[in-house]
This record gives sequence, structure tokens and C-alpha cells, in this order.
Amino acid sequence: GMRAPPPPPPPAQAPPPPKEWNKAQQRFLDSMRRIESSCQAQIQALKGCAGEEGCQRATLAKDVCFAEAVCPKDAAAFIRALEKGVDMEGAYDRMLECNHRFKTDGERLFT
Repeated sequence: GMRAPPPPPPPAQAPPPPKEWNKAQQRFLDSMRRIESSCQAQIQALKGCAGEEGCQRATLAKDVCFAEAVCPKDAAAFIRALEKGVDMEGAYDRMLECNHRFKTDGERLFT
């Protein structure tokens, strides 16, 4: 005869409801989500990059994309430096520093 199907497994425990973030935390999380979705192509390219040069280029593209969202002045300055071929390192470092500051300040909200 037909065997009864096995009983369904007990429901997994629901994750605890998310903490309510304060305004500043929420703003940071929203920014990060927006940046990740607008830099999706660059993030994917970086995940799939091959070879040192390809990966350097992919990293650069992601950094610029990120900076355009959080440090537009530094991103623009870096792109100008690239076009002129002057002070590229310096401009890149300043841009990375701004990206880093954004992340660190954001993470500090959660500690």
C-alpha cells in the first residue's frame, strides 16, 4: 500500500527580529546597500578577475565606483590625475583614505 509521506521536519527556529538601528546606523546601512547595488558590475568583475593586472584594474574600478558614491571630490580628482598622468598614486591614496574613513566611521556606529 501507499506509505504515508514522512512528517515535515519541525520548523527551523526563526532568527531573532533585527535590532532597531538608530538613524545614523540606518543611514550608513542604506548607503552601503546603495553603493553595493550601483557598483554591482565592478564587485562581480573583481570576484572573477584573473591575472595581476586584470585584478588591479578590477580593484581600481571598484574603488573608484565606491568613491564616486562617498567621496565624489576625491574620485573626480583621481580620474583627472589619471587623465593627466600626474600624481596618480597620491590621488589614489587620498581617494582610498576617504573610502576607508567612510567605512570606519560607519562601523564605529555599531560598536
